[in-house]
Amino acid sequence: MSDIVEHNPNDHEDPLAGPTWLISILGAVLLIVTVLGLIALYNTVWDAEEDLKIVEADAQEVQDMMKAQHLRLEIPHQVRYEEEVATVLPIEDAMRLIAEEY
Repeated sequence: MSDIVEHNPNDHEDPLAGPTWLISILGAVLLIVTVLGLIALYNTVWDAEEDLKIVEADAQEVQDMMKAQHLRLEIPHQVRYEEEVATVLPIEDAMRLIAEEY
């Protein structure tokens, strides 16, 4: 005689195929809808941010920023990198110094 212990005595049925398929298909559809919804939300926020920063940017602010950047490139100045100090020269001055050296 064998002593086999069952976890659920007298329960020998498999789950029904219909409800199992239904739950599986509904879960897959819900996953796809959720992912597509998140993609749509991300793209909407991305477009709004792009419009705010690029399309609606004030032309005067952009021109002021470009003037400030060009001014930094035209005047020699020093920049500190960690513990070292580097001198930034305009390209014309750097080319002249190299030409004089050689």
